Amino acid sequence: MTDQTIFVGDVRKRLRELPIASVQCCVTSPPYWSLRDYQVSGQIGLEPTMEEYIAVLVDVFSEVRRVLRDDGTLWLNIGDCYTPQSTHKANDVSRGGGFNQLSRSIKNETNMSYGKPKDLMGMPWRLAFALQSDGWWIRSEVVWAKGVSFCDSYSGSVMPESVTDRPTCAHEKLFLLTKSKTYYYDCEAVKERSVSGEDRKPYAPGQVDGRGNGHDRGGGRHTDKDTTTRNLRNVWAINNIVARLRHDLDPETRARVITELVNRGLL
Repeated sequence: MTDQTIFVGDVRKRLRELPIASVQCCVTSPPYWSLRDYQVSGQIGLEPTMEEYIAVLVDVFSEVRRVLRDDGTLWLNIGDCYTPQSTHKANDVSRGGGFNQLSRSIKNETNMSYGKPKDLMGMPWRLAFALQSDGWWIRSEVVWAKGVSFCDSYSGSVMPESVTDRPTCAHEKLFLLTKSKTYYYDCEAVKERSVSGEDRKPYAPGQVDGRGNGHDRGGGRHTDKDTTTRNLRNVWAINNIVARLRHDLDPETRARVITELVNRGLL
């Protein structure tokens, strides 16, 4: 097994130590804005304004782009938040574990407010568009479905919310970003098992599917392509209870979750 090196410290400093074009894949979930206080001076996530928070991340990922190979990919997980409604300090709600948990709908320490109360801020796409303007290609928006309604086969589990005037948030965004329009992505390695060609419903007259498969005038199906697999889709159902990778999880469970996350799209 190849030895691994772990760099500990401020990402804005440690990234500068890496040589240019030395990384093929970056998978990250930076601190969400106004969510947690890690009690570290200069931490990312407690900037006075949303604009400053996004600007800091754009600078961080500019350095990521420098160390990323030309065929490399960036997988970015980022959560959303609501317009602040009331004044709270960063240490109002302590949850232990070495950091303080903040409400997703608070004001930060500068008491700044944004727009209409209770308005969803769209933070993931604000950041994605800022990165796009800085030179990144947005190649895919993946929905990490932690919980699903109206589905008998999977319900999942999500963080409860004490709201009564909107649905509970049950997903986060994961963006695939690249340095150019061409990059390494092994679509064959992450293909999913599909319904066999014999079991699929026949096409309606004139219908053609996304693979270019069609039918003859007699209504019979014809294709020379593999119908047993399909491309990886961009809605991923991964149970949040396990995916949080708590320290108290047994090694076998942790390994299973990590393997599932990797197999989802990072091969």
